[in-house]
Amino acid sequence: MSLPTSLSTLELWDETLLTGIPSVDEQHRDIARLGAKMLKETRLPLTSERFGDYFAEFWQLVADHFETEEKLMHTLGLPSEQVDMHTREHSALLERLIQANIHSATVSEWKHVSDIAHELIAIIVDHIIHFDLGLTSATNP
Repeated sequence: MSLPTSLSTLELWDETLLTGIPSVDEQHRDIARLGAKMLKETRLPLTSERFGDYFAEFWQLVADHFETEEKLMHTLGLPSEQVDMHTREHSALLERLIQANIHSATVSEWKHVSDIAHELIAIIVDHIIHFDLGLTSATNP
């Protein structure tokens, strides 16, 4: 995982993650804001209803974001191989999020919302670094 060194535990966003695409960057910030809220929940158990609400909101933000990116890639006329690879990565990430949620249910006695938030945010930031930042060059040839 190659998180930017400037990111602290509770600050999940910095300028090195900007793609230069306003809609994508705003969605990334929304995901980071929710992640920061979840990281502050150091005592909230994973069995809580509020965790379910957090996870549902996180899932929806990510799913909407992936849809936005996929439409954008088609609009930009990117090579189909690049679009296919990025889309497959989205599917794999959604599967990882599902698995993280399932796993959280099995360790819920001793893990809290902040614990799973670290895992979820790491997945998303890794994707931004390794895939989304590549969209910048596609929009600024």
